[in-house]
Amino acid sequence: MAMLMGQLQLQERFQGLIKGQALAEEPLASHTYFRIGGPAEVMAFPADLEDLKVLLKAARDEAIPVLILGGGSNMLVSDEGVRGSSSISPAPSLGWRSPANRSGAGPAYGPAACWLSPQ
Repeated sequence: MAMLMGQLQLQERFQGLIKGQALAEEPLASHTYFRIGGPAEVMAFPADLEDLKVLLKAARDEAIPVLILGGGSNMLVSDEGVRGSSSISPAPSLGWRSPANRSGAGPAYGPAACWLSPQ
């Protein structure tokens, strides 16, 4: 019961800091390419880069371990999930930008390739 209370407090704290969403006990299998993985204690979905910065600062200030999930490929997550951590899956809008052709975390490569290809 104490762990659940801590999860809910962390989830509520993150939710109060960002425009995006924070969920307690979110199944990571829903967010990985191979559809495997138990729950993240708290999983945050930042709406934009500012949300991501706020979340990372809060985690650092409170010594909370962070896992950046990104698009969920190249990830094998235990069925026991991620305990004592917050998993942050950056929003797709944190992806490609012009004119430098930089990529953020978690963009879909198909749309990015179409965007970067000559017309």
